[in-house]
Amino acid sequence: MGIDRIVSSLGLKTTNYWVSLLRSLPPHEVGVIKVSAGLFRFRLLFQSFVEELAYLVREAGIMLPLVVEARKDTLDFYQKKLSLALQEKNIPTYNVPVNVVYLKPSLVEKRWTVETIFTAGIIEAILSHRLPILVAAGVFEKRVVPLGGIVLARELVYTLHAKKLILVGHTPICFKDGRCITEIWPEEIWREKIRRKEITPAMARRVRTAFDILSKLGPGHSVQITRPQLRKDGISTGLLEELLGNGSGTYIALPPQITVYPLEAVDRKWLFGMIDEAFQVYGRRLRSDYFESIVDKKPLVYLDSLQKGGAVVYLLEEAPYMCKLFTRQDYEGIGIGSTVIRTIYKHFGGLCWRTSKNNERTPAFYLRLVDEYKGEVVETEKFYIYFLGKICSKKEFLSSRINALPSSFED
Repeated sequence: MGIDRIVSSLGLKTTNYWVSLLRSLPPHEVGVIKVSAGLFRFRLLFQSFVEELAYLVREAGIMLPLVVEARKDTLDFYQKKLSLALQEKNIPTYNVPVNVVYLKPSLVEKRWTVETIFTAGIIEAILSHRLPILVAAGVFEKRVVPLGGIVLARELVYTLHAKKLILVGHTPICFKDGRCITEIWPEEIWREKIRRKEITPAMARRVRTAFDILSKLGPGHSVQITRPQLRKDGISTGLLEELLGNGSGTYIALPPQITVYPLEAVDRKWLFGMIDEAFQVYGRRLRSDYFESIVDKKPLVYLDSLQKGGAVVYLLEEAPYMCKLFTRQDYEGIGIGSTVIRTIYKHFGGLCWRTSKNNERTPAFYLRLVDEYKGEVVETEKFYIYFLGKICSKKEFLSSRINALPSSFED
């Protein structure tokens, strides 16, 4: 069936970036699933998880390595239970032996860290369409030692250079009142929520663990905690949503790094092409004299570290005006646009921009930022004009100037 038909048949909300990666990544670099022990206690949820794994294998050939917890009385109990359930669905599995995980004592007393993982058998299993299942344990001096599942899953992500760590059967990060946090936040907002004690200490530890993992992986990776979903055909663990997009649970990722350039430091032909490509989905094309029309305003170009998106900004009546915000379509959904806007805001203490009323794709995205920064929106006949920060006090004066700016697109 393939990725595209899975998306269309299930009607999932996906992210261009993740769907594009799934089409192009080596199969062992897609992601790792860490399964909670609690999932095995809920029969319907466990059955749904097995069905979803089988569906991914059969229809898209996606084989995500699984890490299950070690049980005290029978180390490999969960490994065998999951393996048997998958085999009953005609999905071949590979129960990875614990002796491929080499441990060493941690600096913290009575704790262990993973020194190395012999991954050849795991990768070979994936390439031969067998689903690898690891139990959270390893060996030290020929002695088998159980580990926390998140410790092994984290090291497996590092070793395989995987893009996602998906936690299935765990509780998503929630506010104290029980509302699940599904917004994509940068680390500083998480820190502020923790400082204000809006989430519990246990939830805060999960967030810190996620950012510790991501600090070693860098931008373009994610830690995602699934949230069970009720569908017309029954209950779902949320695995498919997390794999193909940002999911319905909690999504934690590092924002892309942003660099600011003067226009003369950037290849104009290359930049023109990237902006033009980003707006193709709207059926718009930049005017050929776009840069010539703004060069005397000394514009700044904000670009992410991968140079897949950014913004063009110049001062309009001493107020920072974002003339263009753009992201390549295959990199949409990983926070480039929101990170660029937050970065501009930090540099200037405010920001304004406009969007056409005909643009139906972005208002919700912009309104979330307006709400976050307590900004304001002015509506004119043709545009929505957005204001953040200290320049809100000049919105009446600036609105007339922004509304009168000529279009940067061809008619």
